[in-house]
Amino acid sequence: DISASYDAFHAIDSDGTLYGWGTNRDGLVGNGNKNPVKSPEIIDSAIKWSEVETGASLALASAKKVCYIHGDWMVTPLTKDLTG
Repeated sequence: DISASYDAFHAIDSDGTLYGWGTNRDGLVGNGNKNPVKSPEIIDSAIKWSEVETGASLALASAKKVCYIHGDWMVTPLTKDLTG
């Protein structure tokens, strides 16, 4: 899966690893800072991600019962376990 906006790109490889790169305006890449990322960087490999959507100010990644959210209102991404 791959998704893009003006400031960030996100991709999930066949193993379910989540990658991000781009200008990283407002921390949209999701790597915990606001520095530009010139090539794909692993954002998370502990969870087998299945979907990613990148918008103008928010990015969402999901896996079975887990949601990862980051955007211009947070530098540190929020990972929410929805199992119970």
